[in-house]
Amino acid sequence: MPATRRLIAVAFTLALPALAMGIDFDESVSGDLSGDQSMPTSLGGLAEGTTTVAGSTAPVPIDQDFFSFEILPGTALGSITLADYDGPFGGGSFIAIVSGVGFSTLTDPSGYLGNALIGTQAGSLQGEDILDDMGGTAFGGIGFTGALGPGEYTIWYQETAGDTDYTFELNVIPAPGALAFLGLASVASMRRRRA
Repeated sequence: MPATRRLIAVAFTLALPALAMGIDFDESVSGDLSGDQSMPTSLGGLAEGTTTVAGSTAPVPIDQDFFSFEILPGTALGSITLADYDGPFGGGSFIAIVSGVGFSTLTDPSGYLGNALIGTQAGSLQGEDILDDMGGTAFGGIGFTGALGPGEYTIWYQETAGDTDYTFELNVIPAPGALAFLGLASVASMRRRRA
């Protein structure tokens, strides 16, 4: 197979949407999300597009929701939209994200990718992208900017001041590098045909 054809084949493989393995999760239908930091509910590998997670929490006893997912090769987590939020008036609900499956600790945030308060803070309100807020280090952590690339991730959500209902939309996009690679392969192919 000529080099150009191999390049195009690899580019298409990287650019094609991943197999739809991720699941939409609604606590009212599927049961409670895991409250165990080391054994989160798994959503599996997320396909390009939107995966919805809907849940609720209560403050007594503290209801913590943990769920994990995988961003597949050739894709990235481009945003998390807070599609719906109903919670107590005040400082916002806590959300954190780590690489890997599960949180090794809930008391030392130094290994968290990021964390934020959402729901009542400007920039993290219903209908807005909260991934950029989650990249912050309000309570410590590593911090990040932009999309999150391939790998496994776990999210922890909780509210201690009152009951909440929430819906997150995890939006998976083609990895920027895969699209650029596809474009280069197309240019190389056109040049070869002209020659």
